[in-house]
Amino acid sequence: MNMGIITSFVVGGLMLLSILAYNMQLSSSTQETTISAINQQRLNDIVEVISFDLKRVGYNNTTSFMDDPIITAEPDEIEFKTSEGNITWYTVEDDKVTTTTNPNDFYLYRDDGNGTITKYPVTHFKLMYYDKDNNVVNDISTLFQQRDVSIEVEVMVESGEPMNSRFVSGGDVNNTYHRTVWKRTFSPNNINKPWY
Repeated sequence: MNMGIITSFVVGGLMLLSILAYNMQLSSSTQETTISAINQQRLNDIVEVISFDLKRVGYNNTTSFMDDPIITAEPDEIEFKTSEGNITWYTVEDDKVTTTTNPNDFYLYRDDGNGTITKYPVTHFKLMYYDKDNNVVNDISTLFQQRDVSIEVEVMVESGEPMNSRFVSGGDVNNTYHRTVWKRTFSPNNINKPWY
């Protein structure tokens, strides 16, 4: 056998393997970027509506004061008054999303008080309430009468489909989902005015 031909086959094979490895890496990177962009957009949609709503807690365009602007304040639910009606954000963790393969996602609901209920797929939703000294309010019943209140919202969204799947012992599959988290504290102007 000619040593030149054998060498050229080996070099050609190595080049082909490196091109295939590069192609697979590029494909995986593109997939992760696409899933990340879709996930971020889903979270941005939720954040935009939550931010708009929580800035309006207690807003009243006819008088300068609204009695008891917060109606319900739980770790997974908040209902508050605005001029347009009561708005409620809540979760039902048993109401799983069935259109994705992600076993962790459930629906976050927004009820505008006028019969329109919107649902968003999330994997985590938590509300925390703080008094004027930035202490956590554990007795939620006292929150309804307070005027200096901050509301912390934490939302986590995961991709509906896995980014990576690994087989583990016993034939099970370990899926990895892209995760995006948002956390913010709101101090609604309408219930935190100094003259109330």
